[in-house]
Amino acid sequence: MLPATKGIFDRLTRRGRLMTKRTCDRQGHVVRDGRFLFRTPTAWEYAAAVACGSDPAAQRWLGWQPGSIVDELSRADALRVVPGTGPDWASPDPQSVDLVMIDVEANRCVGLVSVHTGEDGGPETGGYLAPDYRGRGHGRALFAAGLVLAHDH
Repeated sequence: MLPATKGIFDRLTRRGRLMTKRTCDRQGHVVRDGRFLFRTPTAWEYAAAVACGSDPAAQRWLGWQPGSIVDELSRADALRVVPGTGPDWASPDPQSVDLVMIDVEANRCVGLVSVHTGEDGGPETGGYLAPDYRGRGHGRALFAAGLVLAHDH
């Protein structure tokens, strides 16, 4: 194999492996719901998912700390992340299990759902969608995946 094509092949192989993963294992969770795939994110997918909830309309409800919000100039770049790329997410929050929502048809990250420890110590779930996926019924799939994660994984 030519050295120039080896990197491309490695990336495609990694992407193919991640995109076709069908079962949960030690490296993460996977849930499929129609056109959407939910799985433990790579670092780049997590960045894309955070960008999905960083717009002013989402922040009206989410209310993140300013340092957690992806600025408007960086948001478009983050939303272009190709699912299945990027390094493993090396330091996820031990109090939270997150699933990135991937629109398989569009090949893009479009949201995130998490199950985490709430303020009272009990479990909570939360999530958000990219602006162009809101108001179209996709929140049902997002939170259904969160329920599957909370109760069956």
